Amino acid sequence: MFKLLQKYSSKLVFFTFITIFILSCAQKSKYDKHQRVLSDTKMIVILEDVLIMESYVMEKLPNLRTDSLNAIKNKFYAEIFKKHKVDSASFYSTLYYFQVRPIEFDSLLNKVDIKLSKIVPKDTTRVIQTPQMLPTGLPVGNVVDEEKN
Repeated sequence: MFKLLQKYSSKLVFFTFITIFILSCAQKSKYDKHQRVLSDTKMIVILEDVLIMESYVMEKLPNLRTDSLNAIKNKFYAEIFKKHKVDSASFYSTLYYFQVRPIEFDSLLNKVDIKLSKIVPKDTTRVIQTPQMLPTGLPVGNVVDEEKN
């Protein structure tokens, strides 16, 4: 028996190593334990607000460092959860549930996209300057006006 074990020891070690490697790769995803706590309609409404907040922060604060952006976003997330009377654990548990099920998540995001596409932006930081007009109806600083001087 000992001779047999000695003869095949390298193959036995290799087989054991391969078996352990394959079993470790077959580990369940960390997201499988999460449950769908929130309904689709509640999740759609929360995701709308989250996506609006994310785009607002990225547009208004483009040059801010990542750690500062995360601190600002965390405050907004807390307000969104308070507004919808949801705790962050149930939101993230439902979000992780959908991450494992991409087909369901895609249909949910399509519904969110349809609702967000109906929003008309009202807040703008760009102000369009209207040119000052002369009594003749020409704008001030016109080529014709400069030739007269």
